[in-house]
Amino acid sequence: LYCADLTDRSHITLRGLTLFAGTITTSSFSEGVTLDRLKASYLSHSVTLPPLPPSAQAVGTDQFWVLASRAHHSGIQLRGRGHILQNSTLLGSAGNAVLLEGSEHVVTNNLIQDTAYIGSYAAPIRLNGSGHRVVANTIVGAGRDSITADWHTCGSSLPDVRIAYNDISGFGALNNDLGGIYLAANLDLTNTQIDHNNIHDPYGFSFFWDAAGIYTDVSSYNATVNHNLIWRMEVNKPAGLKISQRSGADVQERIYHNTSLTANYLPNENASIINNLLVGDSTLPSTAVASNNLSAATNPLFASPDFADFTLQGSSPAIDVGLVLPGFNDDFTGAAPDLGAFERGRPAWRAGSAVAAGSFSLYDASSPAAQQFIDGRPYEMGTRF
Repeated sequence: LYCADLTDRSHITLRGLTLFAGTITTSSFSEGVTLDRLKASYLSHSVTLPPLPPSAQAVGTDQFWVLASRAHHSGIQLRGRGHILQNSTLLGSAGNAVLLEGSEHVVTNNLIQDTAYIGSYAAPIRLNGSGHRVVANTIVGAGRDSITADWHTCGSSLPDVRIAYNDISGFGALNNDLGGIYLAANLDLTNTQIDHNNIHDPYGFSFFWDAAGIYTDVSSYNATVNHNLIWRMEVNKPAGLKISQRSGADVQERIYHNTSLTANYLPNENASIINNLLVGDSTLPSTAVASNNLSAATNPLFASPDFADFTLQGSSPAIDVGLVLPGFNDDFTGAAPDLGAFERGRPAWRAGSAVAAGSFSLYDASSPAAQQFIDGRPYEMGTRF
């Protein structure tokens, strides 16, 4: 199963290796492993869907353990604390491409292609634990979701995670009722932020169940979803943002500055829905805090949508009409923030991996500059790592 078994090993670097028909594993006692510039293909293979073993089942979940079959021990398995996977190409896996368990792992600047074709809740990137950073990856092709956390192994919370600047496409090839980013169920997402992701071109064959861009399912709550671009969702039943609704004094969804070019399903309570361009919608929730959103009735005047340029023309009605949201649009130009994912007058952010463009990066996730990026402080998207 393993090309490298780092169980109970720490502070080891694997760099520049080619792996075929095998993967890498760590354990809950491992710390500080770096995987850099790997070229790995066919990481994990299986042809059956057994239920999760009792040791992998989270307390309090339902009995449908077959849904997460193979999701607990396939792909590159980063358990423990503080591991890095960067600058790598991962091609082919019946289950996960990457599994994160434990805390504070970084997955950045990787190309992940054609994985999770067993059709369970395994995923190109599967999340358990806390404090992870999944940043600037290109993910192409998945049986179900591209980035997922599922309560069958995750339990009841996924705190302090950042999912940002990823380019996601080709998900939903085998399943339905899913998302490019899918977080379920009953997960407390406090301090988890989903931002600056480019999600487009899913598969999706069902006329009854959605293929969504970003989907927090079954009463997952407290997500922050901002500055994402969701477009070309040309499937039978598309959705851009599909954000779960939950009651309770401790619940607050934050949905800011997203651009979505298809139908959206947003909560009617305990949500702030502000400064979005929701081109696929004609109505917004009436009881949630929904302010300064531009919906389908008005043409936003994108610069060149036929060429995937969703910045704003100078005459766009979305310019200078947004509300100031400290920490989310502090760099606005003009009289007020613009609506949607891009601020006119600022460099347009880009998502995805430099590896996908055919060049391996020398990006070092331990450098001070990289730490500023990973920790979520501002940086210019005009340069790649």
